[in-house]
Amino acid sequence: MKKARALVRHLGGAERCNSFTNFSLAALGQASWNAVPAIPPEIVFLPKWSPFHLDKVSAWSRTMILPLAIVATKRPTRELPATLGIGELFVDHDAQARVSLLGVGLILAVIALGTNYAGKAARTTRGK
Repeated sequence: MKKARALVRHLGGAERCNSFTNFSLAALGQASWNAVPAIPPEIVFLPKWSPFHLDKVSAWSRTMILPLAIVATKRPTRELPATLGIGELFVDHDAQARVSLLGVGLILAVIALGTNYAGKAARTTRGK
């Protein structure tokens, strides 16, 4: 276990985990939910002509995107006692409370593209 801990820390620590691992860590109170990039579940209300619509992604992606969006919004957490936690695997202990800007950036990009795309769609359908 000491070798495993040393390897994890050598590779950058628990803060270098991927999004799905961060999701699990947040659900167990080992990382902040702010570290989990999330898409708001309201994406189901985007019109079909928007650049991002659930009909435009694979079936597998749909089965992952929406449930993760709902759970990330609800943020259920089961706190583990510190003795069962993984705090020792973090190189930067502030990383447990970091804020991921990826999710915010993605949301802003979709809104910006959707606004631009909506204008183009409205102009092209007026003549029909």
